Amino acid sequence: MSTEEEKNKYWDVTPHGEVEKVLDNVFIVRGSFNVMPFTRIPRTMCIVRRGKSLTIFNSIRVNETVEAQIKELGSIDHLVRMAWGHGIDDQYYIDTFQPKFWSIDVKPMTTSKADEILSETNHPIEDAKVYMMQNIKEQEAVFWIPDSGGTLIACDALQNSTDSCHTSFLGNIVGRAMGFMTPCTCVPMYRRTAPANKAEDLYPNFEKLLEWEWDNLVTGHGPAKVGGAHAAVQEQVEKIWKKK
Repeated sequence: MSTEEEKNKYWDVTPHGEVEKVLDNVFIVRGSFNVMPFTRIPRTMCIVRRGKSLTIFNSIRVNETVEAQIKELGSIDHLVRMAWGHGIDDQYYIDTFQPKFWSIDVKPMTTSKADEILSETNHPIEDAKVYMMQNIKEQEAVFWIPDSGGTLIACDALQNSTDSCHTSFLGNIVGRAMGFMTPCTCVPMYRRTAPANKAEDLYPNFEKLLEWEWDNLVTGHGPAKVGGAHAAVQEQVEKIWKKK
């Protein structure tokens, strides 16, 4: 493959930060995505370490400097696609690091065929639990790991876009107008993923997640919420579905 062909095979690197340590074995990289010209929104990659093995969620292609930071953490052994709307950079990680690729059952698959179909009983982290969201148009998984009082790893179902990091001016305006700039919440756009746009059908998902014990939250958008995340999500869920 020529250099030009290789260049065109993957999405371009968009503005992003460095590896941030969230918990002892949980790291994030905050990046971005161009949804349309001049409209760049934030997104977040999560990295979970077990021993010397790394599992990447919500992948973001990064520059050589940050890629070296990730490799210093351990070996990229697993790659997880959690949601239909994410995954444009999975192919780069698959080709570069040859991890086992775990994915929700996306049809058509926008990256290489999954090595393993992700489910509540089939996932890469031994001490994790997985919940598959119900009553939604497109499949999505949420992970729970026991780290630091329990940590929830989500993609779009819960978001924490509380600032404009790596967001363009227009992206920031659009995000605010669409209700994204709210901490630890289920954003309006996601609530429309319920069949027939019946947002009330999504409530049992969050009721189930709130039954688990967790104190921290890492999502596909925005910074990590370390400490107090369960209470913050519960407050938002009660407000949205008026369950007080």
